[in-house]
This record gives sequence, structure tokens and C-alpha cells, in this order.
Amino acid sequence: MDRYPIDYQTFKETPFMGVAIELANKNPNSICQIAISYISEKTTLKGLVWNVKPPTNDFSLSTPRGITAETVRDALPFYKVWDEHIAKIMNWNILAAHYCNLTMRAIIDSYEQDFDSGRVFPANDIIVYDTYIASKSALFGLSDYTLKTILSHIGSDIDISSTLNRSMGVADLLHYLFVKNSVLVGYPKIMAYAANRHCFRQWVDCIDDDYGLQGDPCLG
Repeated sequence: MDRYPIDYQTFKETPFMGVAIELANKNPNSICQIAISYISEKTTLKGLVWNVKPPTNDFSLSTPRGITAETVRDALPFYKVWDEHIAKIMNWNILAAHYCNLTMRAIIDSYEQDFDSGRVFPANDIIVYDTYIASKSALFGLSDYTLKTILSHIGSDIDISSTLNRSMGVADLLHYLFVKNSVLVGYPKIMAYAANRHCFRQWVDCIDDDYGLQGDPCLG
């Protein structure tokens, strides 16, 4: 499997994909929608979104955003969406997310929620960049580091009110940081790390106390 770093100038697609999720409720295993976005040919922002049927009838978080049990009634469970759709299109097995520890915890828990099945999410095969940490290291003096504030700062007009657009915002932001600031090259604190629970615990000391708490982590 190819691994980052690569020669960006000779690669036709960006080596990462932005990911955003929607939870049905406060339980991290309740993903009801997921979106993946990427920059194609270094200029075109593309994205895909899937509805997911979570193991719950509680849609208290997603209902105000238009996702209900009825909306996802015929959708696949998360592990099938991941295995049959997302895993097949992932670029270099590199994801980017804003507040990635929250996003990846939800992805792992939603994939493994049926513990009797013995499914284990392939976390060690995936590398994750966090646009929150990257932005705090490269962009100084912002009032906060929610995704909305950062995108406005860099001149992106993406409306992040939907799951798909949030994933596009993440891809657009990391592309900006990568090309303009080379933040993924020389800063160990914001380099990629495997998206597993062990690494999340390792990184606790490197993350601010307000990590993931500035506004709504999903909309932020």
C-alpha cells in the first residue's frame, strides 16, 4: 500500500479525502449520514454522500437537520456503506476531518457496533489529518478555530450546513494548508497518525483543552 509522503507535483489527485458525519443522537455509534470529498486534478472539488441506517430509533440530533428514521429507512448499515462504497474509493487511505478524534471515534464505533459479529474497523490501515490542529498551527490570531471561521478566513465560500458541504470544506481547507503553508511536511505535531484508540490516547497531551468544544463539533 502506498503511503504518504509522496511527490505531490506528480500526483493527479490530492492524497487525502475530507470526511464529515452526521449522528442520529449523542451515541457515537449512531452515524446516519457520511460524506467524502476530495480535490480532483488539484482544482475541482468533488464529493459523495451516503445515508446510513443506525441501530437506533433516536434521531434527536439529526432530525432538526432533516435526517429521520424515515429518511434512512432503506439505507445500509454503516459497515456495509464503508466496506461496499467508501473503502473502494479511498485515495491512499488518508482521511482528513475537523475534530478528527470525535469523527474517527464515531466511525469506529458505528462500524463495530454489532459486537457479536466480530467486526473490527481497519483503523491501523488509515491515516488521519486533523484540520483543527493543522489550522491552529498554521493560521494565527483567529477568534476561534471552528471550520466555519477558518473557511471564512481563507476566503472559501462553502456553506457547511450540510454533511456533504462540511466534508468539502475540510478537503478545501486542508488543500489550502497543504499548498499554501506546507503544513503536512515539517511539523510533527500535525503530521498524520493512525486513527486508532491507542493513538488517540497518546495524543491527548498534544490537544488543547478546548479541542472539539468550540461550538458544535458537527457544524463547527
